[in-house]
Amino acid sequence: MAEEILEAEVIEGGELAVTANPLAEISFDNLSDRIMAINEAIVEARRAADECDTDDEAMAAMGYEDVKRLGTSLNKAIEACEKARKAFNGDYDTPKKRVKLAYDEAMGPVTALYERYKARKSAAEDEIRDARFAAMEEAYNDFMEGNGMGELAEAVPFKAMADDKWWNTVAKNWSEKATANTVVKRAMEIVKDWNAVKATAYHYPEQAQATFLRTLSLREAAEQDQAMWEEAQRVAAVNAEDDANRAYREPEELYDPVPPEAYEPVPDIVAEAEQRRDHMIEEASREAKARLAELEQEVAGEERRLEEVRAQVDRELGLERMRLSTGQETLRKFIRDVTEVCQEQLAALELLPELPPEPVAPPPPPIPVVETAAAEPELREAYQAEIPPEDEAAPPEEDLGTAGQDVPSVLSAFAAAAQEAAPEEDPFADSGSESVGEDLEATRVINLDDLQFGRNYNRG
Repeated sequence: MAEEILEAEVIEGGELAVTANPLAEISFDNLSDRIMAINEAIVEARRAADECDTDDEAMAAMGYEDVKRLGTSLNKAIEACEKARKAFNGDYDTPKKRVKLAYDEAMGPVTALYERYKARKSAAEDEIRDARFAAMEEAYNDFMEGNGMGELAEAVPFKAMADDKWWNTVAKNWSEKATANTVVKRAMEIVKDWNAVKATAYHYPEQAQATFLRTLSLREAAEQDQAMWEEAQRVAAVNAEDDANRAYREPEELYDPVPPEAYEPVPDIVAEAEQRRDHMIEEASREAKARLAELEQEVAGEERRLEEVRAQVDRELGLERMRLSTGQETLRKFIRDVTEVCQEQLAALELLPELPPEPVAPPPPPIPVVETAAAEPELREAYQAEIPPEDEAAPPEEDLGTAGQDVPSVLSAFAAAAQEAAPEEDPFADSGSESVGEDLEATRVINLDDLQFGRNYNRG
């Protein structure tokens, strides 16, 4: 969007002269011909470049005459383009300069008129600021004189205490009443601080009051007074010390009624004092050096002890790191072994449902029932085989006969006890089975679907 130009009200009695427009006489008709010439030169240059275009290998194989001829052709094409461009610039620069001169001539009166308005605007703004400054200054002086502070107002003029934003503005929202209240509030603060300065017991009251009137700051007045007092005390101490030294070195003769030549020669007190001073300084320096050497030795000893402690700590830390590394390696090995065992167990458990059932073992042969009467001769022979040889002490014949006679009775007693202790029926046998072989065969059959490991996870 083009910038909007505000229409100004026509003012009678103007000084701006009406002149003809000099730009109307300037023409750029020849520039189009120059541009066409530049385009034609560029087309010829590109055609020459297409004819001479080649790669580096082919160019390296060309002879000197060919390279010179093709290079000259390209150079002529470039010169033709440059000539056309310069001709355009010549035709363009001439009207361009004429445009600049004609523009300045045509716009000179307009620019001069704008500068007049600009200067008048600046003067009007200065008048507004001055009027506002005068109004605030009047409010300040009225307040100070109304409260009996005319001398303070002269010592602290409004310019010294005013804030620029109170008056140095041309804003339309500026309020004289609100700004005057701000000025009065600030003046009340200055009066309060001035009374405090006069009531404070400074070391140098006049200088403190002058500092406050210049800076309007209680803190700076107090700091300046304290600095002046400390400097005065320092100067007094230096002067007192200088006076004492002068009186010590040059005794006055005003109070001595005896002439100096009447005194007997006495030792030079000053020389002795200086000698004692030098001796004391030398002793103090010697003691300080000795103490410094002791401190350096103590520091060196403490540094050595610290190095030993640090080395011991490093060794212990290294051992602890070795122990930690060994423990970690052992723990990692244990974890690997346990993991391998667990993996093997899991693999075995995963393969368990796919394993074939174990072959059924044949039933054991039936236990023969030994009749007591039929086995009596064999038992007797076995019993007699255990009798020791004749050279050993043999029991009497009547005892052997008695023992032989008791064997059948003992076997009968065992058989009867076995029959009484045996249950009437086998609790592990099936109700329909009648033979022992069939019962044993049933117990050897394993149903893999009925096997359970651990907890019963299918429990309802």
